[in-house]
Amino acid sequence: MAAIHFDSQSVKKQAKLLEEAADQIQNQTVKVITAANEAVAASWSGKAAEIFVKFMQEQNTDLASGAASLREIAAVLRDACSSMEKAEAQAKAVVSRR
Repeated sequence: MAAIHFDSQSVKKQAKLLEEAADQIQNQTVKVITAANEAVAASWSGKAAEIFVKFMQEQNTDLASGAASLREIAAVLRDACSSMEKAEAQAKAVVSRR
């Protein structure tokens, strides 16, 4: 029978890194684009401004969606880690009773 090696600490660290990346996207990109769009909308008018603001809003939405996806992946990793830890504990309990 083959052994399964699962490094739960590594998985938890990866989940944390994904959340940190999501936070960086949110704080360093999404907020900056939002502020820039507001400034552009307040000071620039016309068709070119509309096109630019719309394009930047789409990029902002895509970035925010990417950040949300990273957070979801981190949550899935943590759930999987928790399930593996529970399964390992159950397996150890079964083995200890034999």
